[in-house]
Order: sequence, then C-alpha cells, then structure tokens
Amino acid sequence: MGSTRYIMSMGELTRKDNSLCFRKDGKNVYIPIENTKEIYCMNEVTVNTKLLDFLSQNHVIVHFSIIMKGTVVHFIRKISITAED
Repeated sequence: MGSTRYIMSMGELTRKDNSLCFRKDGKNVYIPIENTKEIYCMNEVTVNTKLLDFLSQNHVIVHFSIIMKGTVVHFIRKISITAED
C-alpha cells in the first residue's frame, strides 16, 4: 500500500527513470513510484503524457485542484473488463 503525496508548490512533475521527479526553482525532489498511491497537486503543476502513462501503469491516481474555480480534476486509469463466454 502506497502513500498519499501532496504537492503544494508550483513546479514540474516528470518521470525520471523509474521514479517521479518534482522540479521547483532548479531543484529536484525524487519520489519513488513504488511507495506512491495517489498525488494531490494543490498548485500549478506541469505534467506530460509520458508521465500520465507511467502513473497509469503503476496505478497512481492524480488529483489536480483548481482552487480559483472550485473544481477538482482526477486522473484515474481506465480499467477494461472483458467477459469471455
């Protein structure tokens, strides 16, 4: 079972090898993907599709909070279920 991570600062969240890297003001903070269940982005955070694919493969849920508009957006991996006869 992984941890819930909170990102309170503006910055960029990327994939670095097999972990996450949060860049802020030229400094990197590495977050192990194995210990992460979900991430709450409480400020402006830049992401890309490679990161979203990596998070999806590792079943990590990301919540983007847009405080000014009172909206919360969730990125959740779509799970396909097929029935075999």
